[in-house]
Amino acid sequence: WTWRLGRPCIQQRLVSGTTTVSKKAVVSTQSTGDDITGDGTTSNVLIIGELLRQAKVYITDGLHPRVAAEGFDLAKKKALQVLDAMSLKKCSRDDLINVARTSLRTKVKGQVADLLTEIIVDAVLAIQKEGEAVDLHMVEIMTMEHKTEMDTRLVKGIVMDHGARHPDMPKKVTDAFILTCNVSLEYEKSEVNSGFFYKSADEREKLVKAERAFCDDKVQQRLVSGTTTVSKNSFSTPALSSPLTSSL
Repeated sequence: WTWRLGRPCIQQRLVSGTTTVSKKAVVSTQSTGDDITGDGTTSNVLIIGELLRQAKVYITDGLHPRVAAEGFDLAKKKALQVLDAMSLKKCSRDDLINVARTSLRTKVKGQVADLLTEIIVDAVLAIQKEGEAVDLHMVEIMTMEHKTEMDTRLVKGIVMDHGARHPDMPKKVTDAFILTCNVSLEYEKSEVNSGFFYKSADEREKLVKAERAFCDDKVQQRLVSGTTTVSKNSFSTPALSSPLTSSL
C-alpha cells in the first residue's frame, strides 16, 4: 500500500490508530527525506520496514535490542561511506536529466515524464547562481486552460497572462519598448473603504482625467528620475535597482 502514495497518505496510514515508536520512526524518516530531496518516500518506508522485520526476527531469537541498534548505526556509517564514494561532485546536464527522469517516471506516465524532464532541468539551470542555493520560488508553474499535459513548455522569461489593461489597447505590438520596474504604475486601491461619487457627466469626466493624470505623472517621474539609457528592448534605471516585483 506504500506504492506511489507519497508523504501525506503514508503519514495518515501510519499515524492513524495505535501510534507506536516504529510508526513514529517511519513517519519521521520519510518526512525528513521528502523535505530534503522531495522524493523517495516509498523507498524509505520499504527499507525501514524490512530493517525492522529483520530486527524483530533476531530479537525474537534472543538478541538484545541494544546490539541491534548498534548494528544499525554501523550500517549507517558504512552506507554513508559508500554514498560518498559514489556521489558526483559536479553534475552535468545529462546527469541531472537522468535523475529527474528517474524520479518523474514514478509519479507520472512515461511519455509525460520524458517531456517534463528537460523542461524541469532547464528551468532550474536558468535560475541557478554559482555558490548559492537554488531558489525554486523563481520558477513559476502556470496552469493554462484548454491545454493538455503534453502541451507543457518552458518559457525563459516573464509570462503575462492578464491581458490588456484597457479595451482600446492594441492586441499585438511589434518591436515594442519594454519597461520593467519594481513599483506599481497603476491606480492603487485604498486601504480603507472609499468611493468616488459624482452627480453629472462632467464630474465623472473630471474624475477620469484626474485618475489619468495621476498615472501619467507616476510614469513621467520614472522616465525622468535616474534614467541613463533608453534603447530598443532595453531600459536602464539605476534608481530602480531593487528586485523586480511588477512588470508592464
